[in-house]
Amino acid sequence: MDFLPLSLQHLTQEMEEKAYTELGETPQTKKKALEELKKLILRYRNFETSTLEELAATIMMMGLMLIHTEVSQVCGFVMIWDWKNFSFEDFNKVSFYRAAHYAYDILGCTPFRLRSIHVVNAPSFFNIFYNIIKVLFPKKIISRVFVHRSDLTELHKHVPPELLPEELGGTLGPLNNQEYIEHFLNQADCIEKLVNSGIK
Repeated sequence: MDFLPLSLQHLTQEMEEKAYTELGETPQTKKKALEELKKLILRYRNFETSTLEELAATIMMMGLMLIHTEVSQVCGFVMIWDWKNFSFEDFNKVSFYRAAHYAYDILGCTPFRLRSIHVVNAPSFFNIFYNIIKVLFPKKIISRVFVHRSDLTELHKHVPPELLPEELGGTLGPLNNQEYIEHFLNQADCIEKLVNSGIK
């Protein structure tokens, strides 16, 4: 699996061919997908203000920002959710319905091309929740979800340690999201369009 830099803005000829052969992407299908995305955003624009809603909206916004780079549309990306220090008491503050709803929105309804999803440092109660909600997702998504407890050996089989921070057993040093934060904040025009479309 090849990993590409976030700064790569345009598709190479090989990536364009991959978009057509693997995704069936043509200018018409791309336009139709963007129209469907606009409708989806408009349908969910009235978010209530609370921590869970803000988190879900932020994750969706970040994902939508990533899909503005054609490279991530064609090649996809890997999502890692670290549940370290997330207790059952924290989880219990959120209704099961809302947690399932946002998991479905983020994984099932957003146009991310996820290569894999890794839940790391998963507490024991996570498997109970996951086993209940996974019936909501297509088998294709479920086959890409990997749950890791505190042993990150399996994670390293999917994502090389050279690409991970030390908190995830990697060799990149301490977690530093500065490059991504700067990339995200430099997209002010796009963020404003998304906010005006309903992502808050």
